[in-house]
Amino acid sequence: MPDISQWYWRTHGQTTFHLTQALTGHGCFQWYLFKIGKAAKGDCVYCGDPRDDAQHTIFCCERWNSKREKASAKTGGASIDVETIILLMLESEEGWKNVSEMIVAIMSEKEEDERLRQRGEGDKG
Repeated sequence: MPDISQWYWRTHGQTTFHLTQALTGHGCFQWYLFKIGKAAKGDCVYCGDPRDDAQHTIFCCERWNSKREKASAKTGGASIDVETIILLMLESEEGWKNVSEMIVAIMSEKEEDERLRQRGEGDKG
């Protein structure tokens, strides 16, 4: 976040559980779970990338391409990446909503897949 004051003084958008997880990296990410002793390794279970962290999940993993493309289309084709995500969220209520909905969709599905894996039922992806 290049300028925390812009975030602090924004006039729209609420942080949520999933949004906080994605922004802090403390969530259903294999790298984080591995780091705290809750996963055997930190690799992405969808694509095998050696570091499944928030950045990989939200911006890189092919598993979530359709959700990123949908959000990008809703923002007029704007690229949603590490450099632009905060700017898009702060720019307008619509930008905040589009990015937030993308993150919630990704994180919700990822959490459900993790619950299935922990129960030994594999993943849906």
